[in-house]
Amino acid sequence: MIPANHCLKTQHVPGSDQPKGPAWLIDVKEGCLFQGNHQHRYIALSYTWHDSANGIDRVNQLKLLTSNMSSMLAPNVLKRNTSQLPAVIQHAIELTGNIGERYLWVGRLCIVQDGPQNQFECMRMDEIYSGAYVTIVAAAEGGLFRNYGKSSKRSVNKTSHKY
Repeated sequence: MIPANHCLKTQHVPGSDQPKGPAWLIDVKEGCLFQGNHQHRYIALSYTWHDSANGIDRVNQLKLLTSNMSSMLAPNVLKRNTSQLPAVIQHAIELTGNIGERYLWVGRLCIVQDGPQNQFECMRMDEIYSGAYVTIVAAAEGGLFRNYGKSSKRSVNKTSHKY
């Protein structure tokens, strides 16, 4: 039997090239982008882009562009621009920090959306997700921590049969 932590220690598959990490990561401690490499453990967020999230239309949602790349490297840039981030990304940043991890990969913020490498980075998303320490999969538009209201009391009908 293989110990559970064996997989966490060995991400390299025998016979394969050393995995290459994402070009950019979010440093949740510094609140900005960080140039990634295969030596940094990261969490990945898989979610769907919506036309509008948190009342922000898709055009005005923060994303990495060639025109804002240098400003995205400034400490606390994400904290100053939270109003432009969908709740799901805000929650993933919070969750990453809360579980003691430092780096997060989110396609919108870690792939230059109008850059020449965009298509290449998109085509290797399978490597990015499989190289992640953990991948958060968010299916709900409202974010990871939704308040669905107070749960109502439910009855449980139990039937047993003897055979």
